[in-house]
Amino acid sequence: MRALPAAGGRRTCVFLVSKAGTIHRTPASCEAGETGYSTVRKSNPGHRPGTRFRLALLTAFAAALAVAAFLGAPGTREVHADGPTNGTFNFGQATYPVAEGGTAYIVVNRSQGTAGTQTVQYSLTFNGTATAGDLNGFAPSPGFLTFNPGETSKTIDAGAPGSGISTFDDALNEGTETVTLALTSVFGGGVVGATQPSTTLSITDNDSPGISVSPTSGLQTTEAGGQASFTVVLNTQPSASVTVGISSNDTTEGTVSAGSLTFTTGNWSTPQNVTITGVDDALVDGNIAYTIVTAPATSADGGYNGLDPADVSVTNIDNDGPGTLQFTSATYSVSESGGTALVSVSRTGGTAGAASVQCNTVAGGTASAGVDYTTVTAQVLSWIAGEGGSKNCSIPILTDVAVESNETVNLTLSGVTGATPGAQTTAILTILDDDGATGQFQFSATNYNVAENAGSVLVTVNRINGSTGTASVSYATSPGTAIPGSDYTSTSGTLTFLNGETVKTFSVTIIDDAISEVSETVSLALSGPTGGASLTAPSTATVTILDNETAIPVITSLTPATGPTGGTTYVTISGANFTGTTSVTFGGTDAPFYTVVNSTTIAVYTPAHAAGVVEVRVTNAAGTSANAGTADDFTYTGTGPVVSAISPTSGPTTGGTTVTITGSGFTGATSVTFGGTAATFTVNNSTSITATSPAHSSGTVDVIVTTPAGSSPNTSADNFTYTSVSAHHTYVLSFQWNLLVWFGASGASVENALKGWESVDDTQTNNVFSLVTAVYRWNAILQQWLAFFPSAVGTPGANDFTTFDRYVAYWVAVVSGANWTIATP
Repeated sequence: MRALPAAGGRRTCVFLVSKAGTIHRTPASCEAGETGYSTVRKSNPGHRPGTRFRLALLTAFAAALAVAAFLGAPGTREVHADGPTNGTFNFGQATYPVAEGGTAYIVVNRSQGTAGTQTVQYSLTFNGTATAGDLNGFAPSPGFLTFNPGETSKTIDAGAPGSGISTFDDALNEGTETVTLALTSVFGGGVVGATQPSTTLSITDNDSPGISVSPTSGLQTTEAGGQASFTVVLNTQPSASVTVGISSNDTTEGTVSAGSLTFTTGNWSTPQNVTITGVDDALVDGNIAYTIVTAPATSADGGYNGLDPADVSVTNIDNDGPGTLQFTSATYSVSESGGTALVSVSRTGGTAGAASVQCNTVAGGTASAGVDYTTVTAQVLSWIAGEGGSKNCSIPILTDVAVESNETVNLTLSGVTGATPGAQTTAILTILDDDGATGQFQFSATNYNVAENAGSVLVTVNRINGSTGTASVSYATSPGTAIPGSDYTSTSGTLTFLNGETVKTFSVTIIDDAISEVSETVSLALSGPTGGASLTAPSTATVTILDNETAIPVITSLTPATGPTGGTTYVTISGANFTGTTSVTFGGTDAPFYTVVNSTTIAVYTPAHAAGVVEVRVTNAAGTSANAGTADDFTYTGTGPVVSAISPTSGPTTGGTTVTITGSGFTGATSVTFGGTAATFTVNNSTSITATSPAHSSGTVDVIVTTPAGSSPNTSADNFTYTSVSAHHTYVLSFQWNLLVWFGASGASVENALKGWESVDDTQTNNVFSLVTAVYRWNAILQQWLAFFPSAVGTPGANDFTTFDRYVAYWVAVVSGANWTIATP
């Protein structure tokens, strides 16, 4: 077979492939070292330029010919390639910047051949203040990447493939830190390239000195000595102690518990509390506003020295006026057999002079005067000058033997003297009937916590809604996660309630051991009520045995304490006893990811949750952290973006796939990432984004949309799969009929395939779409040829197929007198 003439001044390197698969290079046409493309060409020089062709082949013969062209039928075919080398390896770029707490995706590329399995060795050098802790402990010495045959790109991962290298978000003000990565050697025949053999991971610090004061307004003290408090804490770890002066700008209204607060490099993250106490005077001066002044900080740390924290606004409530009189509650209750209902009325906001008010029962309730209670009219409650607090209005309750529902009595205040009426001048008293009913049994709680070394736990059973006559109920323990005989002693029995008795108890013996373990449970159940009584919820309960070898977690602060409802806010939990943490929850919802940094710090991503304030809980073997007031409160605000679907869900590792992202909350999107790599995108509207996939190593990654309200939560709906594409194959198409086997990506449109791919596009040597009259593909199932006609693109039903599939043979008709070259996209 003769060598093909060069097209357009290009050389053509020809290989002859025999039926046995032996490759013979034609010496006159190929020079040593020529590489770069692989070509399958079938030409028919007998056809003259300009001749129109009609495909007229017997289907069986044509199908056999297609297969023969691919597998090596009798004769020879021309293949243009020198064969791939083992590859040259370089980093993808000179610098990889990442914000502290973010993830770096450092790419190593393989070029100039992809043959064989290659193992690339790399090293990490920590520069300046950077340490392995800044990479969450990732410090391979050395590290290795394995490239399989055909693979052209790999990401250095600290965990699962595609996870990248995560950085630790600490609280130190340390500036930008760097880590140098270098390719040191290649095993398998490849070489380290000269273009980019090393790269720098640059970690940008996100911490700056600051002093947080909370709250800064809304506090109240009273002249009667009422107190309020606020906390002060540093935002980042200082390099030296920081002192903040505390003072009141009006000590006649309020004083502070400490004149200064000192934060060290050890306690900087622990909030320090300041108590404000109201000061009494003899003036009727009303409520007075004053300020607690937090002075500029003094410190040898230049970042903190001179920082001026926010001052705190306080109001001191005057008690020198007459005050107000009102019921302390809107509702009260009393048992029918209680004898007398005591209804409290309070004097607040001042005690100047004497004051009084009259308490009354009024008609309108369901209880009957003279039958269920005794009418009270103008019962006077009095306070002397300087006296505040509560007084009780007494309502006599009458007992009957009728079994009836609960009944109500309406109450009102009138005739206020020496003070002003408050907002609550009416109330309702409910009389609880207890006649004839033997009652219902229930546990006093659904859970009883007990320390492992406490010896026993006392369990209470209540008798409610009646206590007439003698009744009994049985109780018993059963295993939860605790083991009878090892963790507790099984127990059972019967509790007997005599007439009028409403409370009984029993105990469960707890066995202490020396094992550090998670909390364990014992199940409790009531059964078999007698004497006409019944069971009511809760009739089952749990005893939780808290391991005494491990301390219960304590939360002291959350940073930040707010985030969008979509979740994914990165929160630092500070406190104590975090070692061995088994779960972190926000409002009862498990966090999708958390890292126990040390015994006092947890790094966590928030789960999605409805708007509002929720409690954060940390659980370890000893138990779950208790309510820490506002210190463990996290506020969900606004609505972050949510990705509900993407289309298509896959594309080549080279990127360039147009992806439609569907969801909600996309307005104002600031970034779209594929596996952490930024993509170009357009926000179509609040529910749609069009993005172009960036290049990425093969595998499934998450598509994340970020707006000012947060980042979209990670779900299966946002998965995009990068598919490996082998090295580009080049085809030389000659005038008239060409038989080729497609080696490009499956799903490539015929139009794009015939436009080809070049790193620098050259339509004179690449795009043959306009020169193709027809493309045919044999369908073995239908036993017929399927056709594609470029002239009919867009005409419904005109074409039998519109995409190329990998490893499938095609006949391509080209109208031109010269050879044309295309490459797989």
